[in-house]
Amino acid sequence: MPRILIIGANFAGIAAARAIPASLDVTVVDRSGSFEWRPNIHELVSRHRAGASLRVDRGRMVRKAGHRFVRAEVRDLDPARGVAVTDKGRELRFDACIVATGGVWDDRGVKGAARHAMPFKSIADCAAIGKKLAELARAARCDTGAAQRDGGQKATALRRAPSRALGKPRASFNVVIVGGGIEGVECLGEVLRCYRHHAGLRVHVIDAAPRLMAGSSRLVDAAVRAHCASLPVEFHLSTRVTAVRPGGVGLVGKGRAHALLHADVVIWNGGARPSPLLVDSGLADDQRQWAAVTTALQSKRCANVFVAGDAAGLPRPIAKQAYFALQTGAHAGLSVARFVAGLAPLAFHPASKPMLVAFGDLDTFLVAETMVLAGTALALLKEGMLQATLAELDPPTDTDAAFALGLRLLSGLRAAALPELFSIERLLRLPGIRLLR
Repeated sequence: MPRILIIGANFAGIAAARAIPASLDVTVVDRSGSFEWRPNIHELVSRHRAGASLRVDRGRMVRKAGHRFVRAEVRDLDPARGVAVTDKGRELRFDACIVATGGVWDDRGVKGAARHAMPFKSIADCAAIGKKLAELARAARCDTGAAQRDGGQKATALRRAPSRALGKPRASFNVVIVGGGIEGVECLGEVLRCYRHHAGLRVHVIDAAPRLMAGSSRLVDAAVRAHCASLPVEFHLSTRVTAVRPGGVGLVGKGRAHALLHADVVIWNGGARPSPLLVDSGLADDQRQWAAVTTALQSKRCANVFVAGDAAGLPRPIAKQAYFALQTGAHAGLSVARFVAGLAPLAFHPASKPMLVAFGDLDTFLVAETMVLAGTALALLKEGMLQATLAELDPPTDTDAAFALGLRLLSGLRAAALPELFSIERLLRLPGIRLLR
């Protein structure tokens, strides 16, 4: 029987495994035993949600699809020989392969970013950010208390002082968010959800684009700015980071000379770059290039390799979002099944879907091609999508899966529904879905 190997088991890899008939010989390999629902990891920044509610056992998901799971990292891939070698030295042989490695954290070559900035890429990353923010908030409150005892009105002035290029105002904590895309906006929302009433908070959002979420509607940018107009948030757009240092970031931008901005924590949303496995295996030419594929997601370099999710460099690029990863993964699964059966693969046609962007407890945006809806009640829709998709990927057909579903539902109820029901302010706003213009 033809052997099929799937490298990577997040959205694209799991969708591919589910699309391949259980009658085929399929092995799925990933270095982690847990699938992560990353569209909601921003909620860990405010500790609004527990990381466990966003994890699902990969082995269980793969076994339910009728295949085997190997927990390991593929270090070497040789499509011509049909063999992959793991970090433990195990050889996995295949007749056809699906590469769904996603991307890796990208520091954009900025000096000091890898060492001094906190990545925003995984559950562990965002949980670490949430812990750091809580520590800074506690320390700033302690400083505030001491300043009040020592200086009275002077302490009040210090708390309200804006951040300087050099030096740290007493009793404050400066949060710098690098990247004003979806992740940056959602991260900002969670910081404000938890700490916007903290007298010492100062938030700086930096992006090289002239507006937030530059690839999306201008209406989201305007709405986010409106929410932040009376909050301690400063936007540094058309600006890039030149270096990250202990306690600060270097900036340069349009109409701005080189400057140093104080930072107690730097949260890095610089996007992702391709996995080194792509260039090492000959699927790409350099470390910045995604694997070139045909419209059928078949590698242009190796006929027995299909590429899904973020790793795929389609002739007509699509957004690197979870819903497209699910679509490309499912299609790659069908294509590889046709390939091993001697049939020609079919062209992939992406189905565009509206995008939900959360902004803490202040707003949620439903961004479609021609319109943008906004309202706090849309947070329930985002929660519903999480629960429905995870229930589909991990059906509660056994005790462990049913228990995991119950925990996710309870966590989701606490995170999304209960705040709406027990806050008078939010309850009054619940019907307030509005069309942005």
